[in-house]
Amino acid sequence: MLLIGVALGTGCDGGVATDSSPPISTPREPLRMMAVGDSITHGVPRPSPSASWRLPFTAQLDDTGCSYEMVGSQTSNALHATFESPHEAYSEQEANHFITGHTNWAGTNDGIQASMASYTPDLVLLHIGTNDVIQGHDNNDTVGEIDQIITSALDGGADVLVANLIPTYANAYLENVDERIAALTTLIDAHVAQLANPRVHLVNVRGGYTQDMMFDDGVHPNQQGSEHIADAFYNVLETNRYCEAE
Repeated sequence: MLLIGVALGTGCDGGVATDSSPPISTPREPLRMMAVGDSITHGVPRPSPSASWRLPFTAQLDDTGCSYEMVGSQTSNALHATFESPHEAYSEQEANHFITGHTNWAGTNDGIQASMASYTPDLVLLHIGTNDVIQGHDNNDTVGEIDQIITSALDGGADVLVANLIPTYANAYLENVDERIAALTTLIDAHVAQLANPRVHLVNVRGGYTQDMMFDDGVHPNQQGSEHIADAFYNVLETNRYCEAE
């Protein structure tokens, strides 16, 4: 089986968190950002080395003169020899792995609470849930786990940019995965909207995403797809004035 390898609440029971800390109101210099996710964020080595959306995203930051630092324990960038940028993304890992911790061939994920304590990001950039769907997890459980990730990030002092999910085009070999991914995206959209929390922002990576933005596996973004995701994250970053040009 192929693995690719987010109301604020207290967990899967849907309880609403009561965090009232103010959003970042002035630019941080440098703004510390931590990208969290699976192989869509980590990157893939085949059919060609792709460093994921993080490469065009950081290129946009560089072009606009934003003072920033990417943080995280991971330094692997899917064999992309010319790109080095820390992150917390692990191929084949699921939302619950960022709660419990998990080790696989992609590395040791100590969990979001440990990552927040170690790297103290100002912003968490989150795209997670595709592997959960591929593994057949209940979408409501996955939203509850994403909720716990968000809550831990907020408690650790970061604002959160929560992406809905890019579509898959893999029904030919993964039963109904495309429809189940779409259903989870709807739940994520509704969950973030219900929060109305000024520290949590939805990143609509799904909007405008087309099949020609995928590698042939129908799951992982190619260069065009990576640029689309990067644009979506950057637009939310810019709209909310998290990073001002120097």
